[in-house]
Amino acid sequence: MSTTATLAARDVMNQLWSEPINGRDGCCRTSSDGVQSGARDSFTKRPAASLDECMARCATIPAECTAIEFNKGRSSCEVHRSPDVAFSAPGTACVCLLFRTLTPPQP
Repeated sequence: MSTTATLAARDVMNQLWSEPINGRDGCCRTSSDGVQSGARDSFTKRPAASLDECMARCATIPAECTAIEFNKGRSSCEVHRSPDVAFSAPGTACVCLLFRTLTPPQP
C-alpha cells in the first residue's frame, strides 16, 4: 500500500472516532469519577500490538462496538459494548476512544 493510500485509510478511520468528554488519555470509564460502574462485563479484552489494530478490531463489528481502550504497556485492546462509556480515567496507562456509531455524549 502506498503512503498516500495509507494516509487516506487512516483519515477515514480517524473520522470514525471521538474523544471521551474529558479526553482520550486514560482507561475507558462510564462515570466521571473514574469508577467503572456496572460495565465490568461489557467489553472483550484481547492482545493488540497497536492502537490502529485495536481501532480496526472495533470497526469490524460496528453494531456492537461503542468504544475501545488500548493499553500499550500490556499490548491489550478492550472492545466496549456499553453505550455508557463516555469518560476516561486520567493517569491510567490507556487510550480511550469512542466509536462514532452513537450520538456523542453530552457533558
